[in-house]
Amino acid sequence: DRGVTPRSEDFNAWYLDVIEQAELDDYVPVRGTMVIRPYGYAIWEAILDYLNVKFKETDHSNILYPTLFIEKEASHVEGFSPELALVTIGRGKELEEKLVVLSLIVALLEALADSTHERNHGQSHVQFTQWIHSYRDLPRMVNQWPNVTRWEMSMKPLVRTLEFLWLEGHTAPAAAGWKVKSARTEFDQNLCMQFTDGSGQRQHVWQTSWAVSTPFVGGIIMTHGDDTGLMLPPKIAPIQVVVIIPIWKKDDDSREVPMLHNWSKKLCRLQGIKLDLTALSREPQDGNSISGR
Repeated sequence: DRGVTPRSEDFNAWYLDVIEQAELDDYVPVRGTMVIRPYGYAIWEAILDYLNVKFKETDHSNILYPTLFIEKEASHVEGFSPELALVTIGRGKELEEKLVVLSLIVALLEALADSTHERNHGQSHVQFTQWIHSYRDLPRMVNQWPNVTRWEMSMKPLVRTLEFLWLEGHTAPAAAGWKVKSARTEFDQNLCMQFTDGSGQRQHVWQTSWAVSTPFVGGIIMTHGDDTGLMLPPKIAPIQVVVIIPIWKKDDDSREVPMLHNWSKKLCRLQGIKLDLTALSREPQDGNSISGR
């Protein structure tokens, strides 16, 4: 196999070499999309697992919004149109109401809130404006882990793709009992998101939101990798320790290998260590040997 292009020579070529040789993802025929391979997804999964624990500790709930919503509702969202994908045919027939593939919860929330406000009818939408009426409905803290589609014209694996994995959270108020300087009510005023406080007065909701996506993985690769290839922070590395079982001199020694394998796995599992065991044969094949870093 060819080596990795040095970062100092060509950063873009270095990054693509690392993605390919570390088997993080692979290309597919649809332009702008990719298959995230097991090792690449394991990195994202480690981030997901860590954040999910933190969300539960702060009483956030995971939800899942629909992928599709009606085009005329999307027309209320300025600035998103160039990035949206449109569904016009279903079951071989032209759709009476064209559907838009969801880009962000923010887009859906604003679209539904604006359309509900303009049409002034009682149709119920699964959204903050329908969930929050009184101070007793607060705090409202949700998060979702969807696939997101944005019609990107350029492509870089795990950095800029047409479809990617996404975390998007919304919290109202910004934090229970905390005053956050960056919190704003402008977003909620746009959504007509109000509640009745303890004194019976109508107030706008204070809200904040956050997001993490698979391009975050690309950023980690660029930050921690070097000329030898992929380097990862231990807490998100799919494999933290590699144990190479030595070549045995006697056949009797080979009986201890399965015992060592099972003992090592159990010990590492108890200590939360991600382990990979590699057993060497008595004789290297084709003059090759295994080395580790």
